[in-house]
Amino acid sequence: MKTYLLPLVCWLSLQSQPLLANTAANSAASAYEKALQHMQQHALREAELELRNSLQQQPDYLPARLLLGQVLLQSAQWPAAEKELQLALHGGAAADPLVFDLMRALLAQQKTAETTDLLKQYQQFANQPAYLIMQGKTEKANGRFNQANQFLQQALQHPQLATLADEAWFELGELQFKQQSAAASDSLRKVPAASGYFRQAQYLLAQLQQKQQPAAALQIYDQLLKKDPKDVAALLAKAQLLLETGKIDAALQLVLTFREQYPNNPYGQLIHAALVGQQGNSTERDRMIKQVQQQLSGLSNEQKEQQELLMLTAILDFSEGQFAQVIRKLKQYLTLYPANARVHQLLAQSYYFLQSLNEAETQIKLALAMTPDDENLVLIGATILQAANKHEAALQLLAKAYQQAPGDDLLRQSYAQALVRAGQSPLAQQVLANGAASKEPLAELLQLGYLQLEAGRINEASANANKLLELDQSKVEIFQFAGDVSLRSGDAAKASNFFQQALVLDKTFKPALLSLAGIALNQQLWPQAIGYYQQILVAAPNDSLTLQLLADAALKSGDVSGAVTALEQLSADDINLFPARLALLELYFADHQTEKASLLLQQLEQQSDLQPEIYQAKVKLAMLQKNTALARHNTEILFGLWYDNPQKLFTLADLQLRNNEHETAEKSIQRLTELGAGTGVPAAALLSLKTRLSLQQGKFDQAKQQLAQLKKHSGDNAQYQELTAHLLLATAKYPEAIQLLKVLHQQTPDPRYFAMLITAYRAAGDHQALQQLLAEYLQQNPADLAARLELADLMTQQGDLAQAQQLYQQAPDLEKQPILLNNLAFLLLPQQPEAALEYASQAYQLLPQHPQIIDTYGWALTSSGKPEQALGVLRDAEIRSPANLMIQLHLAETLRLLNRPAEAKALLQKVQGKTLSPAEQQLADQINTHLN
Repeated sequence: MKTYLLPLVCWLSLQSQPLLANTAANSAASAYEKALQHMQQHALREAELELRNSLQQQPDYLPARLLLGQVLLQSAQWPAAEKELQLALHGGAAADPLVFDLMRALLAQQKTAETTDLLKQYQQFANQPAYLIMQGKTEKANGRFNQANQFLQQALQHPQLATLADEAWFELGELQFKQQSAAASDSLRKVPAASGYFRQAQYLLAQLQQKQQPAAALQIYDQLLKKDPKDVAALLAKAQLLLETGKIDAALQLVLTFREQYPNNPYGQLIHAALVGQQGNSTERDRMIKQVQQQLSGLSNEQKEQQELLMLTAILDFSEGQFAQVIRKLKQYLTLYPANARVHQLLAQSYYFLQSLNEAETQIKLALAMTPDDENLVLIGATILQAANKHEAALQLLAKAYQQAPGDDLLRQSYAQALVRAGQSPLAQQVLANGAASKEPLAELLQLGYLQLEAGRINEASANANKLLELDQSKVEIFQFAGDVSLRSGDAAKASNFFQQALVLDKTFKPALLSLAGIALNQQLWPQAIGYYQQILVAAPNDSLTLQLLADAALKSGDVSGAVTALEQLSADDINLFPARLALLELYFADHQTEKASLLLQQLEQQSDLQPEIYQAKVKLAMLQKNTALARHNTEILFGLWYDNPQKLFTLADLQLRNNEHETAEKSIQRLTELGAGTGVPAAALLSLKTRLSLQQGKFDQAKQQLAQLKKHSGDNAQYQELTAHLLLATAKYPEAIQLLKVLHQQTPDPRYFAMLITAYRAAGDHQALQQLLAEYLQQNPADLAARLELADLMTQQGDLAQAQQLYQQAPDLEKQPILLNNLAFLLLPQQPEAALEYASQAYQLLPQHPQIIDTYGWALTSSGKPEQALGVLRDAEIRSPANLMIQLHLAETLRLLNRPAEAKALLQKVQGKTLSPAEQQLADQINTHLN
């Protein structure tokens, strides 16, 4: 039985998103309906204004966003059309046919690379005529005419070409025109007059006839200008033709008319110049041509740009940690241009980060030789020398710089630190005291103590702590230092006492709270650690460090939702939080929060240079969205990025197998095998990958042999048993698979084993055992949304709707679960439409982007006697899921109730010939009966 309930793996546990007021939503839908009327009258400008009005009322109203993109496309506003279509695509509109309009906008701007990326991303549409046409247009734009011809010919032979025939004939005709083929004329004449491609086809036909039949070409231009006197292309082409046929006066009159309207158009200026020259005025002609040349050109100092570009890209590489690339570019810079201290400094730092300390020392010495008084270079040089264990040299460098600039605080601190490391604490204290005139008397002593602690001189630091406690016990900083010394000495209890004493003086003192939280974490006292972090956040709710620490502690305690909540509070604008927000993305993936993951991934893409982690995240998101083609597109990129990284290749192969990419997974596994032993990938893990590949390829005998090797290599462990269960399922040995999986599930509460056991019961047709398994599991895990959906779906399939309804209503936090609310509303609709509307409205408020939730809400409005409100909602659902027949039927019935029978009939015609479920057929018959 086909149901309309949302499935198991679908948009889980999304947070509430506020709706716009009903008045704004109704106004947006009303403006959209007016735009549709303007479109029927071919009034594109008026339609555009209504659509912008609609979006002003409700910026996220998807039907208006998509239609605006299509209107702008028809109006030849390519960049604006691209923007709106991209927004519609990212907003949740169905990719088919939207993505093909987006490709048209891109190709109109000669963005062939972006179009090629889209073609790879949406390979699931490769068997459609629109996809073939876009391939042909892309190949044609790239100058590969033979390949373009092949794709366009395939499109013209496609049985579903229908409304795309005029585009295909025009593209083929233009291609043949470029190839100077005699067939171009026949192809172009097949573009009908009602087509949007007719005018362009006529231009090309006129150009074809200009040499042999200029009168016929002139007639075409006249026809085009009769239809639109302001047709710029036709006007200029006619003027050019008149010039070529010697009708100079007529051409000049036409061009003057054109230039009055477009005085700065360079093409008009050139034709005008040619006409002036034909009349013998060569001086004026040359002046006009020179003016055009100045308008279209502008030379720059290429060598200067190259020098600046080389330095700029090296700095960018340095900021992104690409130190090897920095060294390569700056070495090239030094061979081409004069050396400077900045170049040597960047080279020194790059070598330092790559642990090439001798080279780093050489470069920093060259930099210091050029600018010896640069304190920043001195500090970098001292760091490099200390890393190379040249502490005496570092000390001398800092001492000399300190004598020249005793007022530099950072230099003083570094010099004092070097003195402490050299065992000269009294001198270090004196250096610190020289800069402490405005500080409290004990400040330099406390600072010295931390320097001693950092240098590993624990005894000196401990003595300093005791001295400070004797002198003053009224400062939190002193107790914090005493606690830090005790902690470094290994006495956590004593350290806790000092930190607690600091909190007595200042209960919000962040260092003490962080230290106590750290001690709690080391003792695995997760709630205690979380409590300390929450104390900090009371005073500083946006503290990014504390939020990250809190998330980590929550994860360690098993509180995933707490970790997500903490990480969601991090600033989206701080690029330094990129790793933490990438961790949040992984948590979204784990919880199937697809919508949130998609939005976060878009933000992260804008903050990065598309690092491998971004491509990996794109793969995971595409897999959650069941977009195998997009996932494969990104795994292909990762294969190139990770080609020599065995650990990453192992991760990639796992992703490819999970996405059922047999061929690409085989390549990754083969590359892992080529890299050989010593790669860090255990032999058993590699053998496991090979077994999984064999299972997916249906090579069960080979998989059996590999399993035997795996058992011999690593024993009868859980990995071997899981793969054995997969083999049993693949070979339809369900009883044996169930027996094995029951043991695995009892031994380890792994979600994979539970899911496999459900699959085995379903495949075996043992619904009673499956229902018992799910019911028992839910008793112990009542908050498990996936299990509740699975059990309710099973009950619905068996016709036990009342029990399924009860199961939904018993769910904890029902009011926060859009999927459960939607499914409950759907079950209630036939008998209790008002109650259904209440649940559907709650689901819609929580998740207003999901087409089936939108449809349930819209249909509940219609069923409750509110078709005016329902219309705009159902339009939104249709845009997001145009292939969903039930949405089409709900929209048709709503239009019928609004006394718009012609539109209702048009929708029913789209459904005719499709395979309908019993429920869909019943509704279609009902609508037909009322319409007739």
